[in-house]
Amino acid sequence: MKMKTILPMIAVVVSALTDGFGQPVITKQPTNQTPYVGSTVTFSVIATGSPPPTYQWRFNGTALLDKTNSSFSLGNAQFTNAGPYSVVVSNDGGSVTSETAWLSVLPTNVVNLGDLELRFGVPTNLTALNTTADEQASSISTDGLTLFFDSNRPGGSGSYDIWTSTRSTASSPWGPPVNLGSPVNSASADGDPRISADGLSLYFDSARGGGVGGIDLWVVTRQQTTDPFEPPVSPGPPLNSVYHDYTPALSADSLTLVFASTRPGGSGGLGDLWISTRTNSAAPWEPPRNLGSPLNTANEEGIPVLSPDGLLLFFMSDRQNAGTYNVWVSQRATTTSPFGTPVRIRAVAEPTFRATPHALSADGTTLYYSSFARSGGQGGWDLWQINFTRLPFLSAAKGYPGHLYINLWGRPGATYEIQTTADLNTWTPWATIGLDPSDVWDQHPALLEDSYGAPPSRRFYRAVLK
Repeated sequence: MKMKTILPMIAVVVSALTDGFGQPVITKQPTNQTPYVGSTVTFSVIATGSPPPTYQWRFNGTALLDKTNSSFSLGNAQFTNAGPYSVVVSNDGGSVTSETAWLSVLPTNVVNLGDLELRFGVPTNLTALNTTADEQASSISTDGLTLFFDSNRPGGSGSYDIWTSTRSTASSPWGPPVNLGSPVNSASADGDPRISADGLSLYFDSARGGGVGGIDLWVVTRQQTTDPFEPPVSPGPPLNSVYHDYTPALSADSLTLVFASTRPGGSGGLGDLWISTRTNSAAPWEPPRNLGSPLNTANEEGIPVLSPDGLLLFFMSDRQNAGTYNVWVSQRATTTSPFGTPVRIRAVAEPTFRATPHALSADGTTLYYSSFARSGGQGGWDLWQINFTRLPFLSAAKGYPGHLYINLWGRPGATYEIQTTADLNTWTPWATIGLDPSDVWDQHPALLEDSYGAPPSRRFYRAVLK
């Protein structure tokens, strides 16, 4: 009888102990990271298990020394750190390996907007236009042959005046600047000129009398591009208010106006970005609305620039370093969609240097901006330009064991060549892919037979339009 009583008890105890062990379960996988070179990046995983699991992070299939917590940080990320990361989670019940998280380290001249990358070139100082005085806020005509800008150089009517320069071809040097004179310029500060796509309307801001508030938006018009501008007209309310309204940006179709204002209803700081629309070029402007977060912050935002297609918005903000303005860019999917999270353009200026955007060329490949006391300049604020290209976007995704699986977003109907490199200098063709012409924005998967342990020549990828 004692044996019959004891054996079931032993069996129950053993069963209870066995049920206490189990292979860990990962409830949150590590995610892909795309930092700039020199940045700090953190990988993390969340897992459950009893007893509590241990962790071993791996890079390219090899265990990383001392990386044995649920998360780890990699400081001063370099191109050589790019590649696949995973973590093995273990306890007495077994082990499980996480999904692969890919680290893609970007050079500082690339801006990643999610499904679009912008690659910037080398800044060029517009030496023919700059002086030891301040030159700022340029705007270029559609044909690229006339540039408007403001300056406080001698020979003007007030503290800041609007000047213009012309050239015979898009590759010719700029001619001597000419002051626009009266009635455009006044004894007050006149600046931030923005020429319409047809060249017949010039929007600007001014502190002159006859407006609604301190600084107001103004517009001058002309019948033909060879005619002088007529006297300035204030659009009045609702564009202008008793507060400061300044730095206008006009869309290519002249139906959208983005500007900065200190009026109530913003996010705080010294100024916010506001937007107004109209149904046609003769219709009145609708009441402006604040563009809100994530564009506006408690710091200052201003000097907006719309791309010709209306999908990119460049602007000035000191959100990263109060009092030091940098150039930021945001993207939206359609002209009626909200703008996404903005990204700072490092190729224009680092956080400790001041820079502000002004205009884009008609083809959307050249950004005109000003920078303060930058090496290679001639005065305080100088006019600069920088070229950039829009790149198709590659992202790593889960693939079959031993292979890399990528998604390519690109132009519908276009053909791209996938290339590889080890150092971002020498690129080698790898595969050619044609995108479906019927898709508005094609997400095309491409399976590259490249093992996780591939040599460095297979570490970086790009897509080049053929």
